[in-house]
Amino acid sequence: MCRPNQFDVGIGEILLKWLKRIVLGLVAISALVVVSGIGYEQWSRWSAAREYPPPGELIDVDGRNIHLNCTGSGSPTVILEHGASNYGSVSWVLVQPEIAKANRVCSYDRDGVNWSDQRVEPRSAIQITDELHSVLNAASESPPYVMVGHSFGGELIRFYTYRYPQEVSGLVFVDSSHPDQNQRYADLFEYEAEDYTWQDTIYDRMTAATGVMRIFDTVVYGVIPEEAKIAHEYTPQSMPSLFREQLAVPQIRAEIRESGSFGDLPLIVLTGGEGIYGPTPEEAEEMDEADVVELVKDGQLWLDMQGEIAMLSTISDHRVVEHSGHRIPFEAPEEVIRAVHDVIAMTRTVE
Repeated sequence: MCRPNQFDVGIGEILLKWLKRIVLGLVAISALVVVSGIGYEQWSRWSAAREYPPPGELIDVDGRNIHLNCTGSGSPTVILEHGASNYGSVSWVLVQPEIAKANRVCSYDRDGVNWSDQRVEPRSAIQITDELHSVLNAASESPPYVMVGHSFGGELIRFYTYRYPQEVSGLVFVDSSHPDQNQRYADLFEYEAEDYTWQDTIYDRMTAATGVMRIFDTVVYGVIPEEAKIAHEYTPQSMPSLFREQLAVPQIRAEIRESGSFGDLPLIVLTGGEGIYGPTPEEAEEMDEADVVELVKDGQLWLDMQGEIAMLSTISDHRVVEHSGHRIPFEAPEEVIRAVHDVIAMTRTVE
């Protein structure tokens, strides 16, 4: 009968003990890193709040503060709605000062972004636009408004106008997203359209809470002025709310599809021109033919959807900003300013 070697049994027990110690050590180190990260993140948030206070006012709406930054004077008041971006109201640092020279102009931060508190209500187009309406009322910022929306903000000003048509005298869409874009891109390129899910937020929320997002949030896309980089100090606070908003996008866009057109309301659409006609001849020479075809189809679809937004009114102008991509408020702020002034002039002609 074969019996186990006592030496082999002893080695096995030793290895098992060391394996347990290593695992426990790794768990302890991981816990220490997480706790340290949480502490670092909380200290960073406290430091950012002291160093970068809100430039505007904190307006109490149902027990939560919403940051509203209004400058200048003169009617109509221009309302700036930011996209699904951690820059929030800071997106308009190159636009707002120029508009304020002739008109009252307000930028603000949506739920949980930058200096605004996170709310508990589910996100929806109705909820978001009603919050803006309540903020403006609480701050005694009276209509008429010229609404300006960048990217996802374009969809929101579209719904605000549907909800409160008597308050809006004109619209400027700044490379606005389109409520059907996800499905139409999926159809064009023959893939299954997928919505953002709560599972997608787990990693994002963990990195925000433990300081990882702050440490690695070093990539700045496009031409970002120094004044706008303040938003990066608030990125870990802002992103969880933006993730929550993204979860609600299917519901929000379903509501926006019901909004309809705006008759003869003055409207200007700005579209970033870089890339919408496909690659330059020089770029195309370095690319596969299939990639060139895809870029052309992509750009044409975006241009078509921008044209559909312009068709929401019988009085509209669609302008392609050739020297800018999607980030027009940073890359071509003068075009946003000009469009706002032109819409205001159009409103006076209609009156």
